[in-house]
Amino acid sequence: MGVRIRAFLNQDNTTFTATRIDEESGPVASNDYAIQGLVISACSPTIVLVKEMPDGFTVDTTGLSDINFKDDNDISIGRSAFFGALKTRQTVVKAKGTWNAGTSILSAREMEIE
Repeated sequence: MGVRIRAFLNQDNTTFTATRIDEESGPVASNDYAIQGLVISACSPTIVLVKEMPDGFTVDTTGLSDINFKDDNDISIGRSAFFGALKTRQTVVKAKGTWNAGTSILSAREMEIE
């Protein structure tokens, strides 16, 4: 069992306010996270998400295979098509992966255009 929390970053840039909390069925790994947000910048292999944070959250896609880059229909499109489809301050993406301890960097295992 796990929990899905939807939240926004507060103006202090250190705390979040939850807007929705849902119970997730099935097993959840202890370091399994997803972040979804507006693309602030993108240059393969990194994407910066979430405009509310001064520096955003960085998603590192280094080593991610082409099959793990998906379009908004959940179809694998590969790295170059994925990055080519991103429009700064227009495209929303969801990244799933693990956090690098003590940083705002997520090492992605899956990327999806929303």
